[in-house]
Amino acid sequence: MLILPPSLRIYLAAEPVDLRRRYDGLAGIVRSELRAELFDGHLFVLGNAPWDSRLSTKSRTN
Repeated sequence: MLILPPSLRIYLAAEPVDLRRRYDGLAGIVRSELRAELFDGHLFVLGNAPWDSRLSTKSRTN
């Protein structure tokens, strides 16, 4: 079980992200698109495909 503090925020990117951008490029996305600071202790979830396509692909394989 993972216990997260109540002050923790989880940021989800709404659009697909090119994950080949490396650390500096992904940090730029966090700062500009999510308007958050990297070292504030929050979690950032970035994906490279739309969420609905990932869910539909996963449900087809089960």
